[in-house]
Amino acid sequence: MTVPVNEINPTVNINEVKQYVWKLLEENLSPHIFFHTIEHTERVFEVAKQLAKKSKISREDKELLCIAALFHDTGFIKSYTDHERESVFIAVQYLRDKQFPEEKINTVKSLIEATKFDLVPITLLQKILCDADTAHIGDKNYFHFADLLREEWDHHKEDFNPTDLEWAEENFLFLQKHSFYTKAANKKYEKNKNKNLRIARKLIKKERAIENKRWDNFSVANNKAALTMFKTALRNHIDLTAIADQKSNMMLSVNAFLLTIGLPIFASYLTEKVYLLVPSIIFMFTCVITMIFATLATRPMKMNGKTDLTKIHTNKTNLFFFGNFYNIQLENYHDAIKKVITNRESLDTSIINDLYFLGHSLGDKFRYLRICYNVFIVGIFTCVIAFLISYFSMK
Repeated sequence: MTVPVNEINPTVNINEVKQYVWKLLEENLSPHIFFHTIEHTERVFEVAKQLAKKSKISREDKELLCIAALFHDTGFIKSYTDHERESVFIAVQYLRDKQFPEEKINTVKSLIEATKFDLVPITLLQKILCDADTAHIGDKNYFHFADLLREEWDHHKEDFNPTDLEWAEENFLFLQKHSFYTKAANKKYEKNKNKNLRIARKLIKKERAIENKRWDNFSVANNKAALTMFKTALRNHIDLTAIADQKSNMMLSVNAFLLTIGLPIFASYLTEKVYLLVPSIIFMFTCVITMIFATLATRPMKMNGKTDLTKIHTNKTNLFFFGNFYNIQLENYHDAIKKVITNRESLDTSIINDLYFLGHSLGDKFRYLRICYNVFIVGIFTCVIAFLISYFSMK
């Protein structure tokens, strides 16, 4: 005669444990828990018993497995991100109150800890519990459970905001990488898991088609949020360009002033104090090189004012930028700009190109400006050091 699981150890009755856990979850579980609910715990508990029977483990091990299955998600009442640790604490506290043997308590602890997502189970009991915890992967309602989990993560994970396509891809990768650890779970769930994998692949294709259709119907020119974003970005680029030009002009003025004042002073002393020759040369080259890069930062880009209007359909030109049309006949420009304005794709591309090339030009400005400032800092510092060395070496 088979002894029921709840009669194995008189100090812990499985039905009492179940009632305790159910009450604990009902009274304390957040209303924003949609997947890790009492129903999930009950599914894990039932599947664990089934897999334990198929795996032919001892009655004592089955008891420990059932206790761990019931307690494994109770930690969600205290913490979402570290629920396994909290589940262990709740289980240990309950079992010690029931005077459960410490050795068995440690086994229950190891079982609950093994359900962490990034851990690989080692013992057979750990493998059974992990398979029971992910048995929904081989369920025909897997995608319903996945939607519940998505809704739950949306409330509990700060940066979780995937598109439908991203969520479909994440589900596919999860199913593809997942493996059941026990023969019993493989036999029972692998077939349905593969069906779910095929459905996930189809969902990706479907979401990609929807995404592509959405993109095909999208227009920057007709989207208020996109237009606002582009306007803000363009305004920021223009403001930064003005700042770069101001900084370049400032460096040109400072170094021109230093050359105007410094060279006559150095020249008047060089005949008597030769040791000033090296600092003078460093000073002069610093100012000149700084002015060169400051000038490069403000130098206008090369433009010929012409565009091959036959290539407008390739979307590789931007007729809204004066450098591309100031040498084109007015009539030709009228015809070309009308083609751009009336074509949604061409208009969107023109807006994007305008932002890109303005940013490209701004990048060059700040690169030259950075070199300019670096040369000035290093040069002036070197000049001072050279002057001090020359001065004290002559004493």
